[in-house]
Amino acid sequence: MPDRLKFQSLEGLRGILALLVCLGHFGLNTATAHVGISVRFGLAVDVFFALSGFVLSYSNYFGRKPVERFAIGRFARLYPLYIASLLFMAALLYLTARQFHGPFFFESIFFLSDMGFPPYDDGINMPSWSIPTEVWISVLFFFVCRKSSMALAIGCLVLCLGIVVAVPDLPNMGRTNLLWVFNVAPLRGVVGFTIGVAAFAIFERTKGRWSRIWTVGAYIGPLLLAVIFCLPTWTEATYLAFCATTFVTLLCLAHYDRNVFLANRVSVGAGAISYSVYLLHVPIFALMAVVFGNGTMHGISKLLYFPTVILVSIACHRYFEMPAQAWVLRRVGYRGSQDRGELSVPAPSPLPEP
Repeated sequence: MPDRLKFQSLEGLRGILALLVCLGHFGLNTATAHVGISVRFGLAVDVFFALSGFVLSYSNYFGRKPVERFAIGRFARLYPLYIASLLFMAALLYLTARQFHGPFFFESIFFLSDMGFPPYDDGINMPSWSIPTEVWISVLFFFVCRKSSMALAIGCLVLCLGIVVAVPDLPNMGRTNLLWVFNVAPLRGVVGFTIGVAAFAIFERTKGRWSRIWTVGAYIGPLLLAVIFCLPTWTEATYLAFCATTFVTLLCLAHYDRNVFLANRVSVGAGAISYSVYLLHVPIFALMAVVFGNGTMHGISKLLYFPTVILVSIACHRYFEMPAQAWVLRRVGYRGSQDRGELSVPAPSPLPEP
């Protein structure tokens, strides 16, 4: 019996969203503009936060692990590839005589970027801004989620509603600072995690009930998310609809984990390499731009970009990402199977404590 189980549909959802972010930074909206559509691919990060809140609730929160084991597990899972991609981009910027803020680089190394400290910067590896947010918000919720209950679910939903009403344009604010010291990135993380934690708490209490509702919702939810991603305007009502749809989608996919569009081998495979895709697609683009000259890729190089990202991400996941995680865990004395990703959940028998 395997020691790790997976929500196949949620894994597939994460994989598709990671590819969407990659295509978005590559110029997706340039192509969709010909049919009058602009895709808000940045919303994928908010869904990532919600996915993490849900699955970390399943695998780590509510007394399932001591805090030191949780913190080491998060570090081993996220930091090796994060720091490797950061150093690669920093070296590439240096070799091409492009400047970046040294203090921001220092902050990034210690997971302090986009936490409100000066200087504000667009980032060395642009997508990596969400990783420090994920780390610190996940630790915060570790202490909040001491017990799974309806009260916690309601509290999370009320907190989410309050933030959405107070800052309805939050997903479109990038990573700007409010009042000079408070960055909006952690606020986006809080909204996402509250959605995920609330969805899990309700999932636990509705197992085996209303199966037809979950089956229908598992298909309608992702479809509605796709529609919201393509809405031409953004209002407070849009943000509320996005959060509500994300909440319902996670709940339905967790109950009905056989969505044929998300639980297929291709989507789940994309989910497995999604962290590599997310952190490597910009460095790969930057390197190819240098190789092909003029800082811009043209012609055949564009056709090479996407398959290159996929192939490099597969290799990175297999030969660096997972081995590095295992190495860190061995160095600190943990044995047993490592987590295969944020969407991995423990089997009924717990891992041995050190």
